[in-house]
Amino acid sequence: MVNFKRNNHPIIDVINNDKIKTVIDDYEKRQNLLNSVKRRFKMNIYEELKSANIDLGCHYSDLYARVTPESKAIVEKYEHRTSVRTFRSQIDGHLWYYIPFAYEPYWDAKN
Repeated sequence: MVNFKRNNHPIIDVINNDKIKTVIDDYEKRQNLLNSVKRRFKMNIYEELKSANIDLGCHYSDLYARVTPESKAIVEKYEHRTSVRTFRSQIDGHLWYYIPFAYEPYWDAKN
């Protein structure tokens, strides 16, 4: 039988100790690290469009992607889709997406 007197219970002993603060701090650090890793390896819109073989262009950090059913599906689930605009190219006459700040090679070169 377990004795639940305050001083004899192992859980109470841990709570009364500074070790619990250390455990919580370690847990929070690990969670922050895990979240940063998840963000880093999350596929960005440039990589998704590139892997879908969508025609791409760029101007500095801005990404251009030809409008197709595949690119439309990718843009619709993009977290910053409200900043995406379309335009008709004067070169080829096709409809393209303008996706500001999404050309990843530009940012990779900056870092």
